[in-house]
Parts: sequence; structure tokens; C-alpha cells
Amino acid sequence: MSSKIWYPPSKTPRGVGSAGGASAAGSRRSMHLRPHSLEARIEKIKQQILALGDLRPGNLTQQYNVCGKPDCRCKATPPLKHGPYYQVSFTWKGNSKSQFVRQQDLAVVKKQLRNYRRLRELLDRWMVLAMELSRLRLHPPPAGGRVSAKTRRKPRVSSKT
Repeated sequence: MSSKIWYPPSKTPRGVGSAGGASAAGSRRSMHLRPHSLEARIEKIKQQILALGDLRPGNLTQQYNVCGKPDCRCKATPPLKHGPYYQVSFTWKGNSKSQFVRQQDLAVVKKQLRNYRRLRELLDRWMVLAMELSRLRLHPPPAGGRVSAKTRRKPRVSSKT
């Protein structure tokens, strides 16, 4: 049985296989790296995390509201609702929270949201590399790179027919 880590193409963490993007073949290929190469990739991820800047979890939505005034434009046909108003919604420590965002703060909040998403991507990549590094340290590959006949597993044959 192979000990390679495999992800379906839609679930492959970005950048695991190659310096640019990720592909299923690229992520499988990276799992044959030596420990010093994995350590170098982890160090690069750490540097990228340090450079991120301010973070904010959540999703930004645009809201339009209807007020309670009977003769307001928002009651017309078709209604001209008030807005847009921007709102960030997120869950933190099991509690759902929502915060309104002022128009003048919108660009900064979008950058913080992007930084947070990028942090999560980098942490996912770091964990994939760290798990492979741990596996290599616990079970280093044989010096020749091939599995000997003694350690090779025999295929299981099912007794069910």
C-alpha cells in the first residue's frame, strides 16, 4: 500500500505540487521530496504568513433595506430600496456575529477578508507539507529508494468470489 497523500483535483491545496499552482499530479509529485526541501517550502509559507497584514474572517454581503415611512421611495412600484449597506458576517468561537461596514472602510475590509482567506490557504499547504515531513522523519525511505522484498507487502486475496 502506498503512503502518498492524494487529493481530488478540486480539494488540492494551492501550490502543493509546484511553485505556481496545484494539480493532482503536482501534489502527488511533491510527496517524494526530501526533508530539507519540505522544510524550505514550510519556511517560505511562514514568510508569506508574516507578510499578510491585517486579517478579518467572514463574508461581505451587500444589503438593501425598506424603511417604515409610508410615502417613501422604497414603497413605490417598483421599489427603490435604501442602500447599498455592507455587512460582514462570521462565526467566532461558536457565536455568529455580524458587523456593518461603512462605505469609506470597504476597501480596507475587503483586503482584510482576502488576507484571512490567504492565511487559511497557506495554513492548509503548511499542514500538508508538515504531515509529509513528519511521515518522512518517522519512516525514512530506504537508501536505494526501492522497497526490499522483505518489507514489500503481499497483495491480499479475497476469499469471497
